[in-house]
Amino acid sequence: MSDKNPEISNGENLPANGIEALDLKWYSRFEDLASFETEDELTGDKEYREAQKKAFLAGEIDHPVFDLPKLNSEDLSAKEAGLLELKKDILEQEQNELVKQVYRWRINEKIASLRLLQAAKDGDVRKFERYNYFVYGKPSEDIFAYTVDTIRAKAQSLLDNPEATPEQRAAARDILDSYKKPNRETNIELPSEDTFERAREATLSEVSDLIDMPEYEGEIDAEAIKKAFDTVFDNMGISKAKGGNWETIIDTSSSKAVSISPEQKAKIPETRVIEYKNLMALIAHEIGTHVARRVNGNRSRLMLLGMGLDRYIGGEEGVATMREQVIKNADPIDEFAGINYHLGISFAQGLDGTKRSFAGVHEMLTKRRYLERLIDGQEPTKALRLARVNAYNDCVRIFRGSDCETPGVVFSKDLAYREGNVGVYMLINTQEGQQEMLRFSVGKYDPTNTRHIWILNQLGITEDDLEYLKSND
Repeated sequence: MSDKNPEISNGENLPANGIEALDLKWYSRFEDLASFETEDELTGDKEYREAQKKAFLAGEIDHPVFDLPKLNSEDLSAKEAGLLELKKDILEQEQNELVKQVYRWRINEKIASLRLLQAAKDGDVRKFERYNYFVYGKPSEDIFAYTVDTIRAKAQSLLDNPEATPEQRAAARDILDSYKKPNRETNIELPSEDTFERAREATLSEVSDLIDMPEYEGEIDAEAIKKAFDTVFDNMGISKAKGGNWETIIDTSSSKAVSISPEQKAKIPETRVIEYKNLMALIAHEIGTHVARRVNGNRSRLMLLGMGLDRYIGGEEGVATMREQVIKNADPIDEFAGINYHLGISFAQGLDGTKRSFAGVHEMLTKRRYLERLIDGQEPTKALRLARVNAYNDCVRIFRGSDCETPGVVFSKDLAYREGNVGVYMLINTQEGQQEMLRFSVGKYDPTNTRHIWILNQLGITEDDLEYLKSND
């Protein structure tokens, strides 16, 4: 990039094509106030959370009670006051109406997230529910119907199989009895071979340099994953060692998922172990998508694209999961991403007619996970034990921040994985979507959101900006 370009708070030069960012005046203030992920604030003490898990699985408690040690009312109030003041200044001083509007939408979303966190701390489930709906929305009834139909079809196929074991038959019958047949038709279909291959080619053009890893068989632990991530950050020239701000840390909290934080950190849970063959897919998801979109967005003519347009998360996770899938799988997928999260949130909110608490959702998810393990040939006792553990971990994500006992009150951010994955594949099955793939990495926006597409088009942000950034790294 040109030496005369201004620098932003994360130390990266900008913007693309030598044009000063339209929101240069506002972005640093927003970044300082909004660099938090709501789900990170809802994690707790690892030992306490494990004790709650053990007690629930042993039948000693009806539902877990989540500690929330990170939440501080003074900090939440200070951030909200800062965001309200920033919004006031932008509305009064900003001359560009589009910049004014995109910041209004995004700031309102972050304020609602802060109020959601305060409601979690206060134990106010109704406020928590209201702000959750505002930020993350409700599950798609079409996707829920599609999911239940596919699960029921698998169970019925097993019942029709004369070679099925008695345990498999019993589990399949339990699914058919528990998972009500949806009363709606959907037009959702898995991606065709052509669509999948098209997605693979586009993904490789974006991330092939990042995932050029040595051959290795077997499992790797958190330290090895960290080393690989650090190497990729070095190669991209964005690590702290190379003068940037990105780093990888081993996460000792109760979180079990690899994540990318707004503070420019890749967090690897200390207990995380993966097959080495899946490392490239993980890098394509976390760094090739989440980090690349952050870096490119910060360098664009709208720096807000680094932190994301409002409600960008569905598109973000849709692109990330699609890229992970096409790197990991040689053949087209037989299942969209995020099935358990979407299914659990849908059951909790009563899309089948019955709202459920933590325990009710845990029971429903255990049934499916148990059947899947039996189909894979696992011994029934072990299959049930692991299914209950896996379903518990699903429910922790689904019910974090809630009281776990009020039916229907959930944290629904993880809808983004399945709804985003379905949406992105449907998009790239169209001619317009194939063109849109070329700018998937210009920043954090939702390519399936027509309002976001309009914003990028109005700002003149195209795939040419991405090519410029690549040529000037």
